[in-house]
Amino acid sequence: MNYTIRGMFLLVGSITLLSCVGGLSQLSSGKLTKERAQAALNQWAGTTGRGQVTALGIQDVPAQNGARADVQFTNFTFNGDFGPETVSTTGYATFSHYNDGRWVLATVFVQGRDFYTWTPNSEVR
Repeated sequence: MNYTIRGMFLLVGSITLLSCVGGLSQLSSGKLTKERAQAALNQWAGTTGRGQVTALGIQDVPAQNGARADVQFTNFTFNGDFGPETVSTTGYATFSHYNDGRWVLATVFVQGRDFYTWTPNSEVR
C-alpha cells in the first residue's frame, strides 16, 4: 500500500509538471518572432513593390494587444501617387494579436512619408 501511494504521488506530480511545461510552450508560441514578422513583410513587399524590406527588431505592445517592428527599406520601389518611387529609409510595421492566437500584419509605414502607409491586414504564418 505504501508503494501505491508513492506511485500515485509520482504520477500526479509528473502530470502536473508536464501540464506546466505544456502551458509554457503554448505561451511562448504566442509571441511574434522576428522570423515570422520578416516572412509577413516579405509576402507584403512581393505584392506591393520590389526591393528589400528588413525587420530590424520586434517590440511587444501589450496594451494594444500587438507588436511593432522597426523596418529598413532598401531600394524599395512601389507605385506612388505620381508613378514609381524608390525609397531607402526606415519605417515601421504594426501587428495585431487576436484572442484566437493569430497575428496579423496591420500597417506598414514609411518614415517621413505619412502618405505612404499601407494596411495589408494579412495573417502572419
